[in-house]
Amino acid sequence: MTLHRPKTVVVSDADNLAALQKQAKKQLADWRLEGLTLTITVGGHKTRDGVLWQPGQRVHVIDDEHGIDAVFFLMGRRFMLSRMDGTQTELRLKEDGIWTPDAYPKKAEAARKRKGKRKGVSHKGKKGGKKQAETAVFE
Repeated sequence: MTLHRPKTVVVSDADNLAALQKQAKKQLADWRLEGLTLTITVGGHKTRDGVLWQPGQRVHVIDDEHGIDAVFFLMGRRFMLSRMDGTQTELRLKEDGIWTPDAYPKKAEAARKRKGKRKGVSHKGKKGGKKQAETAVFE
């Protein structure tokens, strides 16, 4: 027997229905983001292209044993070195396209329009745009 118990969340600072719907969308996306985390250990510290694994990369994971063939977002990595296994990297991956940063657009717009010098923020050498997905095959 399957039971369905809806989750009730009280939001006291919603101005209108549209704001409430955006917060609900964000909450659902956050729960989905928390729901699946892949932790994969790969050999070496670099991708096939010779670049170090970096958070923010998109990784195409193919795992026939678990039936996974999808693109995931690299949330974090840990470089490891041991005498027995050599260099390895532990990758923490989440579903790609789940996180919605547009949940609070008015506050984000106000922050972008703010005048003045931002302490500790440097935009030198940063490149925009989507990053290319790496492919990792596990058997």
